Amino acid sequence: MVQEKIVIVLILSISLILWFKKNRIKGYLGEKKTALYLSLLPKSKYTVLNNLVLKNKYGTTQIDHLVISDYGIFVIETKNYKGRIYGSEHGQYWKQVLFKYKNELYNPILQNKAHINAVKNLLRDMPHLYYISIIVFSSKASLYLNCSTIVTFQHLLRQQIKRHRYVTINPEEKREILERIKTNNISSTFNKREHVKSIRKKDQNSRLAIEQNRCPRCKNRLVLKNGKHGQFLGCASFPNCSFSKNV
Repeated sequence: MVQEKIVIVLILSISLILWFKKNRIKGYLGEKKTALYLSLLPKSKYTVLNNLVLKNKYGTTQIDHLVISDYGIFVIETKNYKGRIYGSEHGQYWKQVLFKYKNELYNPILQNKAHINAVKNLLRDMPHLYYISIIVFSSKASLYLNCSTIVTFQHLLRQQIKRHRYVTINPEEKREILERIKTNNISSTFNKREHVKSIRKKDQNSRLAIEQNRCPRCKNRLVLKNGKHGQFLGCASFPNCSFSKNV
């Protein structure tokens, strides 16, 4: 009996480890595929940087892809999810539905805002710079979203980028931006495990605040509201705080 329990625990542990590794591999492959699409952009107008890590006020932030172009700075977050994806611009979490499986994911628009803020802080002496946030999913996802930020598929990414045709950055500025980003990129030295641990801790604190009926952003109380897609929890201090979560 004891041996059987040990075997069961070992099988469950191995399965869990393989599940985590599988998801990490999927995410890695998704980023590589996006990087491949980006590499086809004309190099005279677009400079592509992949897997950047910059410091921010919370520690570090990891950026999947950054494109420095004549037309602005594109900050791109890749999500390699399958199934139906539901979400809104300001909702704290989005929902993945795959057959009977349901999962919450942190709103990638909010995630990418943190990335943009890290780049803005690094280039704060260039306040005129134009930043474009793009969230990219694989073609295996179906998107049901209510948002103004660009959310697209990998095969349509270049098309979305090329829609921006107004020149906002001159060649000298592009060189300065590229040099500064490269100098401050700490991807080769940062502690990936600690970074992931920090993200999970932040998510746990956010979920705990919601359970206590507190807004995880401004700590004000949450109230139940009615929207066109059903009921949701919203911050009582709206419009000063736009936090929301589906119920």
